[in-house]
Amino acid sequence: MSKAVVWFKKSAVLALVLALGLAALPLAPVYAAGNAQDEDPQVARWQARRLEWIWSRQQRLYERAGNLFNFADKVVEKSQILIDKVREKGLDVTSLEEALAVYEQSIADARTLYDSGQAVIAAHAGFDADGKVTDPAQARETIDALREITRDTRDAVHEANRALRQAFKEFRQANPPENASQS
Repeated sequence: MSKAVVWFKKSAVLALVLALGLAALPLAPVYAAGNAQDEDPQVARWQARRLEWIWSRQQRLYERAGNLFNFADKVVEKSQILIDKVREKGLDVTSLEEALAVYEQSIADARTLYDSGQAVIAAHAGFDADGKVTDPAQARETIDALREITRDTRDAVHEANRALRQAFKEFRQANPPENASQS
């Protein structure tokens, strides 16, 4: 083989490799990501609708947390009736009365916390009067504030209920019913 043929073969292979390599490169132009100000208006509307839905839902959850206080009032009423019945039997109910007093104080503290949520709803920073988003960043902060108040209120009421139930359970264990010991 002559040198020209070998050179031609090597050149052809090199040209073929180069052509395949260039064919693999994208031909479409590439653009840098735009600023947040250049955001698609459709995406912004979708995010605003989502924030509006979350705000509405968070307000409903807040109202449901307020229903816990109606339940707590009934618990106080029924607990007091039970304590009075046990007192009539001649048993010492000071531990139950103390537990009920702590429960009532815990519920009062939770109610104060819950009432602070009214200020958040009244201010509705980031939302207009109809619940439409005016400022997404403020709207998120408002939602987070109301979510935290709702969660803390719910947790405080549940913890108070748990403590009162535990006090009644310990009292029952310390003072079993008379007919249970006869069996």
